Amino acid sequence: MNDIVTGFADAAADWLADAKAYAADPVAALQAFGLAQAMAEATPAEQAAIASAVGLAMGEALATGPLIEAVAAEACGLAGGAGATLAAIDPQHRDSMDDASLRVPYADLAQHFLVAVGNERARSLALVDVSVLRGMRLVAQADGTALGHVPLEAPVPLRQILGGTDARAAAAQLGDLLLLSTSARLIGVSARCLRVAREHLGTRVQFGKTLSAFQVLQHGVVDAHIDVTLARSLLERVVDDWAIVAQRRTLLMALKSHASGAARATCRKGVQWMGAMGFADEGPVSPCLKHALVLAARYGGEARCRSAYRDDPIDLFA
Repeated sequence: MNDIVTGFADAAADWLADAKAYAADPVAALQAFGLAQAMAEATPAEQAAIASAVGLAMGEALATGPLIEAVAAEACGLAGGAGATLAAIDPQHRDSMDDASLRVPYADLAQHFLVAVGNERARSLALVDVSVLRGMRLVAQADGTALGHVPLEAPVPLRQILGGTDARAAAAQLGDLLLLSTSARLIGVSARCLRVAREHLGTRVQFGKTLSAFQVLQHGVVDAHIDVTLARSLLERVVDDWAIVAQRRTLLMALKSHASGAARATCRKGVQWMGAMGFADEGPVSPCLKHALVLAARYGGEARCRSAYRDDPIDLFA
């Protein structure tokens, strides 16, 4: 399965060279990159591998746009003919429309929101037409994207597209793929930051020697390398064991927690290693930190995910 991840990650790096052209139209991207066909022909485990590969490539490229959301919706058979439909199921805040508000990444680009309605016993999936929503507030994120806050005090017009057992299965699969690919994006961001910082430390000269010769900086780089490597190892474990449904959500929560922690720690260290240049918007690592902070909070923050798996007896790195 890791061969699939590697192969699609290499291809996705080329695809994302044109990412800006598709940022506002993920459905067009699915067709242009061949992802729609690939997801339709893939097994669930292969879909997970593809989703993680796209996430890794997006993270490495610091690409934005709802591409992984569109990939996840396509895998669940929910993307066809809906325009720029986005998955709005956020496990951190809600998994139904019972809460006070709905939080939707990339809400400024959407024509529809895809939401889960009801509880586990009576679950359905529905589309919300953005044009008829009232009171939605767009909140600017550090990475330049927008998060939509939709108040639910007033009735929200819905168009049900799936119900019953199929809806429960699709909602679960959609949430799992969003956790997986967002974690992969975090790992990609971490890897990019670590690579850029190591190049800087190996070439920048202070006091007659390169920064990489200073032991305190060496220790920091090693710690960051271990964090990113462990997160990547856990990503591969999740993809390899995707068919084991009973432990999937536990492993995904652990992955999101580890990937979030590794990304935030690595990118903060990267800013320090780069000195004053690290804080500049035009610098090479400051954008990494901005992406890491936004992605770490999306679809379940580090603390919330950790609490979901810490009592489970699964050996994460077995």
